[in-house]
Amino acid sequence: MLRAIDRGKYQGGSKGRFWTLDPIDGTKGFLRGEQFAVCLALIEDGVVRLGVMGCPNLPHHIDKPDGPRGSIFVAVEGQGAYWRPLDSADLAETPVKVSGVTDVSAASFCESVESGHSSQSDAAQIALRLGITRPSVRMDSQCKYAAVARGDADIYLRLPVSESYVEKIW
Repeated sequence: MLRAIDRGKYQGGSKGRFWTLDPIDGTKGFLRGEQFAVCLALIEDGVVRLGVMGCPNLPHHIDKPDGPRGSIFVAVEGQGAYWRPLDSADLAETPVKVSGVTDVSAASFCESVESGHSSQSDAAQIALRLGITRPSVRMDSQCKYAAVARGDADIYLRLPVSESYVEKIW
């Protein structure tokens, strides 16, 4: 096993093929028993070709938070993006589709639970200027991307909390 792990010594860069894995994105959400994701992507020459994200605690329907939970999202370049329930024996996938909101004031937005990850006060100011009155959907991890992709929310605002913030590959 250690020899297999040691084969993963790709130094990075814009050329080459590699996998990137985030085994627990949203560690604090995981520890709280809330939202977290397991994320895997295949990257070739700097372009994401395949992405898989497991969201074990994401409700199947965002408006039914106490209903069934757990979803897997898959996106393949040129083939679309799909989701399916995590606990289903049925492997049928449903295409994801962003919401059809055309009036920005009717939109909802996602943001991080952690105020250290994104400026919630700036997001509130943007929402105010856009006339958005719906409360934000706050959750940890990349599950926010899944929520927007599936139409559970319309906008994901990730506003840096400092000028020195650097986005990570995951």
